[in-house]
Amino acid sequence: MAMSYGLPVVATSPAAEGMHVRDGIELLVADSASDFADAVVRGYSDAALWRTLSDNGLANVRTHFSFDAARAALRCVLDGVPRA
Repeated sequence: MAMSYGLPVVATSPAAEGMHVRDGIELLVADSASDFADAVVRGYSDAALWRTLSDNGLANVRTHFSFDAARAALRCVLDGVPRA
């Protein structure tokens, strides 16, 4: 949900599964408490990284999780056409 508002996201590996994301591109992945805290500080402190995560996260949500993406997936299922 945060990603859909353009907020940079830090997530664990299991949380990121199935989200079509890459570490450092759409979000930051951290699996230990200290790595998670470091990633939060890094994302907050680096304006360029914040912008990258924000822009790419929004694009990811648009591509994979928006109403348009859901509509296209449903249309493929109903029409029996595999998704690209």
